[in-house]
Amino acid sequence: MLTSSSPDVLEVLISLRNQMYGKVHVVRLLIKTFNERSEAAKSGFVSRVELEHVLVSCGLFLSQPSAQQLYRAVGGNWRVLVENLIGDSYTADRKMLVERLYDHFAVPVEGAEEPMLCLTGLMEAAMVHNHPKAASLSRHPELLKHDLQRALEGLVESTGRTDDKIGKTEFHAFFRGISATFPHAHESEFADFVQRLWGVWPVRDDKSEKLIKAQTKLRVKIFQCMRPPQTEAEFLYEAFRRSDLLKTPDFVADWRTFNDALAYVDANFSEEETLILFHHFVECYPATPSEARPPPVDAKGEPVELIDYKKLIAAFCEGSHPNAVETSSHVRSVQHLFVH
Repeated sequence: MLTSSSPDVLEVLISLRNQMYGKVHVVRLLIKTFNERSEAAKSGFVSRVELEHVLVSCGLFLSQPSAQQLYRAVGGNWRVLVENLIGDSYTADRKMLVERLYDHFAVPVEGAEEPMLCLTGLMEAAMVHNHPKAASLSRHPELLKHDLQRALEGLVESTGRTDDKIGKTEFHAFFRGISATFPHAHESEFADFVQRLWGVWPVRDDKSEKLIKAQTKLRVKIFQCMRPPQTEAEFLYEAFRRSDLLKTPDFVADWRTFNDALAYVDANFSEEETLILFHHFVECYPATPSEARPPPVDAKGEPVELIDYKKLIAAFCEGSHPNAVETSSHVRSVQHLFVH
């Protein structure tokens, strides 16, 4: 419990939570760093200097007055701090999503009261279930396997177990910490994050299956056609700019431009696949014409569907959720493509 819940203290907590956004393992890192300090691990109490040092080492920064306020509010107890950072972020809906992920991979284990996750089996399942990084085929399978193993070992490490088996309670604790890095305003991003893990998606209809196959096919073709050191984003940008004969300053693509861009990628899509992709991208990354450039209309006077391919490239090459486009660090990393 906080010794003080004044507006100033709450403002400090909000500042820390805002800094945590997108740093999915920062809570686990905080706990690990505090536990590495023997006295802190035993009693839960740290000095103000230690508290500030750990926060900074985890990429969380406060002014000295704010740090002092926070220290007094948590009574010097880092466990109280962590609990208040997590707060009520792990909602019932989020817990249900994580439960589905657990149930998807849990297997019966001899001597265990309930099905458990096993590191080795989980890693194999992850490779089979089309992990986002694997879907892009942009990395060597062995490198992907290595990264995945490190992540899963981190999960086991966070439980304090000496074997490779993870129980449901431990699994929820792991994702409860991750949940703290997705504010309530970003509910859909947390859901997308969980559902994308190792290819776990909601129940798919036939259209969804076709969309996933078409997107995977596009990723494969981009990877096959790009010329190193060219990146996926640079290649896709080149495809759109070559196809955008009008060189629109708003980076918008209509059906013809989109179709020509796919032809440049040499994806050899069927008309159905092209339509599925086009309508999906129009829905996720719609272009918003400026006041000086009113939306075009077709022969029937209907507005022409347009894609903002600047957003499409940034999100598609990252594999992120459309709602995360504006805040994605990857977006910033490809901004230079659109500066003339």
